[in-house]
Amino acid sequence: MAKGDRLPAEWRTFRDGETGALVRQLTDYKAHSHHLYFTNSGWYDGGRRLLFGSDRDNRTNLFSLDMEDGAITQLTDLPPGEDVSFLSASVNPVRPECYYWAGRILWALDLGTLEERPLYERPEGFRGSITSVTADGRYVCTSIWQEVLPTELDRGYVGFRETWEARPLSKVLKVPVDGGKAEVLHEEKYWIGHVNTSPKKPEILTFCHEGPWDLVDQRIWGLEVRTGRTWPIRPTGPGERVGHEFWLSDGERVGYHGSTPEGPIFG
Repeated sequence: MAKGDRLPAEWRTFRDGETGALVRQLTDYKAHSHHLYFTNSGWYDGGRRLLFGSDRDNRTNLFSLDMEDGAITQLTDLPPGEDVSFLSASVNPVRPECYYWAGRILWALDLGTLEERPLYERPEGFRGSITSVTADGRYVCTSIWQEVLPTELDRGYVGFRETWEARPLSKVLKVPVDGGKAEVLHEEKYWIGHVNTSPKKPEILTFCHEGPWDLVDQRIWGLEVRTGRTWPIRPTGPGERVGHEFWLSDGERVGYHGSTPEGPIFG
């Protein structure tokens, strides 16, 4: 298999045994396949195609699924053992392009021609996090954090609490999609993750103080892209936990869920 190869549909439909709802399973390869992180839409081409990562031929690559006929197209051609996770990939909202980490390089991929180009190389000793594109399509934003100890966060959250306790140096970045120098918008000695740009306002994004929800000082933060100003969103009190924050479609409000001593909350 190689970049540009088109594979036949794998989808199938069946009835859910509990509810009777009709389910369409999109992939059926005997390996892991996954969509992008829940805050990052994988739809493009006017909603006709969907991006997903998949482990095939002992390699991890990015694929596209045509929702009209189920055909699958391989979009990247990474070698076996490449340090890559398409969970953190993002799609540009104004042009057919997506962005992903492979090794220490942040790549841009043209979803039409499949041409790739490097945008940014993170420093040695730092890990990359989820990417997110500003509403005007000009910048891909992300965070990097100093790897103070080995972690396997996608395999049982190994090292999760230990990394939070270590307070690694973290930076929120914006990288021009047309090339140019990356800019540090904010940095601090606290584990930062989940950078998420507003879908309507290119000047604001959210990030989080990563770690166990019941232990972080303040989970959800807002950041003004032009000035670097930060502010807490949904301050938490004793015994409260919030997380899995996401933008509502208006690009002004942020949803989340969590718990208080009185029970679950949805905000």
